Amino acid sequence: MQTTGGILKVEIVLPKHELIQFSMVKLRMQKFQNDSSPTYNGELFLNNIEVSLIGYNSFIANKFMKAFKTYSDSDERNVLDFGAGIGTLSEIFAARYQYDVTCVELDIKLRNILLNKGFSAFSQLREVKLNFNKVFTSNVLEHIENDVEVLTEIGYKMDSGGVLCIFVPAFQILYSDFDASIGHVRRYTKKELQNKLQIAEFQILSTNYVDSLGFIITFLLKKLKLIALVTKSTKTISLYDKLGFPISRVLDNIGLRFLFGKNIFIVARRK
Repeated sequence: MQTTGGILKVEIVLPKHELIQFSMVKLRMQKFQNDSSPTYNGELFLNNIEVSLIGYNSFIANKFMKAFKTYSDSDERNVLDFGAGIGTLSEIFAARYQYDVTCVELDIKLRNILLNKGFSAFSQLREVKLNFNKVFTSNVLEHIENDVEVLTEIGYKMDSGGVLCIFVPAFQILYSDFDASIGHVRRYTKKELQNKLQIAEFQILSTNYVDSLGFIITFLLKKLKLIALVTKSTKTISLYDKLGFPISRVLDNIGLRFLFGKNIFIVARRK
């Protein structure tokens, strides 16, 4: 244990099978620490951000659900949310689609929020006793160093032929100091994510970019060194969610999703 710049740092030695998912939470914790508040207050940050992204989160949930309807042969209304956070997408699946959602979230504070919302929530995939035909994960893999191992572990919890939906940040050219500050290890390309899924024994079903306008804006903000300032403003995020993102969806639908976007949406089948 040591203190650096007013921030308490704790070194924890974990067994190898627990180290993968811990790295994700360690990175998440770092982004919510500062000199005046060295303790973790991520749930407040997440709540503030999620309130500003109503349209965005609704869109992601709809994309996941459409993919399940298109590619899954199962009528079961069970789904696994890997890296559930405060349960924003889980709540949409439960309320809008009447799904029974099981959540995996390592952070104890976030997991308690999930439990208080009535979800089954576990800290590790190995604690989940069921196997699933449908799994989704949104804005999580980019936090994990050993993402192939995690994808493989997710596969172990899926039925053969099960469908996995993934939503992640795209294009390393957009990677900025802000990405680093919130624990992003990388931003993905289509080919990189497809290759990693294939290594983890998944068959690629569909891949496309999302939020073409967001790509352009993020690129410009990075060049102007304004990305951290703008992204930390919930008012700005809410404004883009209400006005910019709908425009971006139109641009995506006329074909830009095949060329570029701020995010990648990929659907894969467990072999």
